[in-house]
Amino acid sequence: MAVDGQLSPGNSGFYHSNLETYPWLKIDLRKPDDSDYVPKTINRVQIYQRCDANEIYHQTNFEVRANDGNPGTVYGSPRLVGGKFCGTYRAWFPTGGTSFTVPCPTPVADAKEVWIQKTTLHSHGGGWPNYGGGRWNSYTGNAPAQNSNWPVAFLMINEVVLY
Repeated sequence: MAVDGQLSPGNSGFYHSNLETYPWLKIDLRKPDDSDYVPKTINRVQIYQRCDANEIYHQTNFEVRANDGNPGTVYGSPRLVGGKFCGTYRAWFPTGGTSFTVPCPTPVADAKEVWIQKTTLHSHGGGWPNYGGGRWNSYTGNAPAQNSNWPVAFLMINEVVLY
């Protein structure tokens, strides 16, 4: 869904990872019939976030890598290693549906795979204070992103455009 060329309105039709440590999305650059890779030079990656509440009032970091050789050379350890480093992006998101661009200071030629990883873990140990009681306080900027005591996060992406 995140690479279909369509922005998805509302709370559906986007990529959503599991609740995990350093979640990531891998994009294979393949022919429409999936028979082979179609290498592409990556200069920058534009990411459209989920339209409703993704990362509201949280500073979040993202990292982009690309693989210009044999697929499978990028792997989690738990953060992604290998491949060619494209760039990072760090932002504070005051609203849902934000778009941001990760520039590649050194373009990655002949990329076959592009990897986007969230490198911020938001669990502060308290979950969402008063969650379920109708008093969710995300707008104060003090609530963690998940209702979890573990150092984990979600990655939610509406659409990705590769330039």
